[in-house]
Amino acid sequence: MTFRGSFSRFIFRGALIFTLLFSLHCQQLMDLLDSANKVDDTSANVNADLDKPGTWMTLVYLDADNNLEGAGVGDVNEMLANYANFNGNRVIVLMDRIGGYSSDLITITGDGATTCGATVNFNSQSVAYLFEITSSTTVKCVATLPSGFTQGSEPNMGSETTLKNFLTWGLNEAKNGNFDYVYLDIWDHGAGWGGGAYGGNAVAWDDTDSHDALSITEIQNAMKAAQTATGKKVTILGFDACYMGTIENAYSFKDLASVMVASEEVEPGAGWQYTNWTPRGKVSPRTVATNVVTSFKAYYSNSGEQVTLSSIDLSKLNGISTALDAFLVKLSTQPPAAVSAARLAAQNYNNNMSVDLYDFADKISIPEAAALKNMIKASLVAEAHTAGGQVDRSNGMTVYFPQSKNNYDTQYDATDFAKQTRWDDFISGKVISIEISSTEPGDATCGAESNDTAGKANQIGTGGITCTGYIYTPTDVDIYRFTGGNLTAAGTFDITLSNIPAGANFDVMLFNTDVSPSAPVASGTISSGNGSESFKYSPSNGQVTYPLNGNFTCDPTVSSSYVNQGLCYGQGMTVTSSTNFYIVVVGKSGSYNQAGKYTLTLGKTNSVTLP
Repeated sequence: MTFRGSFSRFIFRGALIFTLLFSLHCQQLMDLLDSANKVDDTSANVNADLDKPGTWMTLVYLDADNNLEGAGVGDVNEMLANYANFNGNRVIVLMDRIGGYSSDLITITGDGATTCGATVNFNSQSVAYLFEITSSTTVKCVATLPSGFTQGSEPNMGSETTLKNFLTWGLNEAKNGNFDYVYLDIWDHGAGWGGGAYGGNAVAWDDTDSHDALSITEIQNAMKAAQTATGKKVTILGFDACYMGTIENAYSFKDLASVMVASEEVEPGAGWQYTNWTPRGKVSPRTVATNVVTSFKAYYSNSGEQVTLSSIDLSKLNGISTALDAFLVKLSTQPPAAVSAARLAAQNYNNNMSVDLYDFADKISIPEAAALKNMIKASLVAEAHTAGGQVDRSNGMTVYFPQSKNNYDTQYDATDFAKQTRWDDFISGKVISIEISSTEPGDATCGAESNDTAGKANQIGTGGITCTGYIYTPTDVDIYRFTGGNLTAAGTFDITLSNIPAGANFDVMLFNTDVSPSAPVASGTISSGNGSESFKYSPSNGQVTYPLNGNFTCDPTVSSSYVNQGLCYGQGMTVTSSTNFYIVVVGKSGSYNQAGKYTLTLGKTNSVTLP
């Protein structure tokens, strides 16, 4: 649950101003128009290869070496609960734990001679084991291991080499066992493009290895190397992580797997429902990819969470990119106000740094938009989302779309999607540029702009604060910093965001850089549109209490609270002298208010000493 790129300030007076920049010369335009006439209609046909039943090897790369440790144990228990339905299929897990977040026990049986003892009690240990689900109550230590891995060692799950060796080993197991299909499930925090206080575009943070994470390029390299070494290919690549359902990610893996499963939005910490989706007997890829999506929605439908998940047929990506280029040519001829309105109205995610591609196209009244939407729909094996403004118009895949060329992350140029489509030209201002002027009111007392990244965060004053600030535009964010070295171990400190302007939906979150940067330690409230939000945080035990939600407490040692991830995000953390805290205030779902100010209060109780 992290964000790629930096927060940048966009200040404007009235409507957004679009400037059409005709930087494409005539021949380029003709080439684009010619490509628009070559949309491959056959891409909308059903991919029959996804309908062939077969046996399955499921490989779970379970990086619980962070504040999601307890949720990882919960998912292993769900796999155990589904064992009776495996019917010859195998589920193998490489799990790395951290200790300190969950004492829940996984008992691993071994042979007592080679890689494991007769019984391994796997609980509060910062180590990893490779094991197989072998009954509804038992996991068994795997004797033949991936290159470079030792049972009970501490691997870097954010390393390309660790993933490559695990996948190479797993593909060989599947090949030698004559399994038809392989499901690679990468489990942990995740990041899409844009937004956030930290940067990312990665997945699987390993907190005991300097918060290292797998970049998209590293995952590509690992998959290519494993496929070359074994001659076998991953069928479904799944990301049980936040924000990974991007067209950029789908494009990166279109030649390395048949289907990608991922979420456009934040995933609750409990993640997927493994009891109901891990492959059952001889079933088709379409069946498995659909079951992941439908069971996920069903699990959270009555929880108050707003979730979305989709399975994308990666063979359709070339058709989407062709339709997209035709769409962009025509888009450059549209009235600037119409394009501006469509961008602001589109379903957004990741602090409004990305949008649902289908929903954006749906708000542009040109024939090419209809063709693009048809291609997106044709690519979906399955898509499901709960009702609610945060995900209500989800359609399966997001795309990076900053609101100004000034906020464009040039690292985006290196993505396969940018190299092979003209979307980067569009959002970087070569086709249409959003120029924003004017000045934010100067009477905010919480600190001067631009405090939009962790590096530019305003230092909070001594003894706590009460101050005012603005969320002035849809993409504005305000970040405030203090360090844990000045916090005593006992007591709690309170963070309250009040006087939220009428009609606005703001959120206040607490982040830190000493635990996975991809998830908040806490977030204001699960309710939307409140006039105030607050939570209490205990540095001694990581507990978070929400007074506005019946004094509900998130306890990092109690797994039953994990489903409440609208409140419990990262399951808290205990404080060390080097802990850096960041308070982040953001307008949710594009919400902002140019005239109104919020009030931020950082208070203290008992013996907590603030900086």
